[in-house]
Amino acid sequence: MAPPGTDKILTHCGVVDANGKIMPAGRKAFVAQVIALLIGGNEDGKGLLLSKALSVPVPPIGGPQFPAISIVHPPVVMEPLFWFGPEPTALLSLPYLSDENGMWSKIFVDGLYATIASALNLNGSYVLPIFDPSIYVDFDFDINVDIPTLAAKIPTIITPDFIIKLNAKLGGSIPIPDLPAIPPTISMPEIPPMPKPPALGFDFGMKLAFPSFFIDFIASIPGLVIPKVPVSLPDIFLGPFNAMLDIFLNLLLKLGVALISPKLLTATMLVIIHNVAVMIACDMIGLILGCGAIVTSVSKFGGLSIGAT
Repeated sequence: MAPPGTDKILTHCGVVDANGKIMPAGRKAFVAQVIALLIGGNEDGKGLLLSKALSVPVPPIGGPQFPAISIVHPPVVMEPLFWFGPEPTALLSLPYLSDENGMWSKIFVDGLYATIASALNLNGSYVLPIFDPSIYVDFDFDINVDIPTLAAKIPTIITPDFIIKLNAKLGGSIPIPDLPAIPPTISMPEIPPMPKPPALGFDFGMKLAFPSFFIDFIASIPGLVIPKVPVSLPDIFLGPFNAMLDIFLNLLLKLGVALISPKLLTATMLVIIHNVAVMIACDMIGLILGCGAIVTSVSKFGGLSIGAT
């Protein structure tokens, strides 16, 4: 039997199951974030969950100016690629984005997002005396407490008396899990053929070389997962996010996407980058403290799942 706290981190958080399939709670959260971002826009970088929670622009730059067709402004307006304005027809896309058999779900949710989440679904681990007490006992954790204080806070809870009682409870042997290996590469699923986009007022960016784009983007993800004690609460999320944003922007420019204004594509990729940054934060915590209430709080803080237990 595996030691407590060593189950799959992202499965524990309700994102992806052990077979690499997006869980209902994770799918619902992903679609909700994309729709919310399209409805509200990301002006000044204030549309994503992390920007609201941390009071910082996410991403920190607006990106290059792109033409955007609008039904409430002149026929063509210029707006930053990442800091785009609200999409008036966003709600029209809800049935399409919620359709698990739709092309958007197949490509982005079950393809790109699930592939990255599955590769980042590492087993929790910890080394005594630093671990999440909720693995063994009830323990309340407030995500608003700055993450670095955990290094000082957890040992005060894991007292010698606690260790002795826990050791006795477990039959005289406290299991210590091995640190899981970070996957060096991520296998890419087959990309379904691209149909014409539905007439919903969105440019789906069909001119992009999707297979090449996905493979190049995914190949850069594993190197960002480094089990270390975070420097600050914002940095644990924003460090990986900004690194992936640079990769995304460079790939867009490389593929010559300047001829189109793919608002839905941009919103989808921003949510993916946002959520992968949260996944990496969960991995960092789960690899240090094990799977318990703390890593679950981090995942909920970043909006990785809705209705997960």
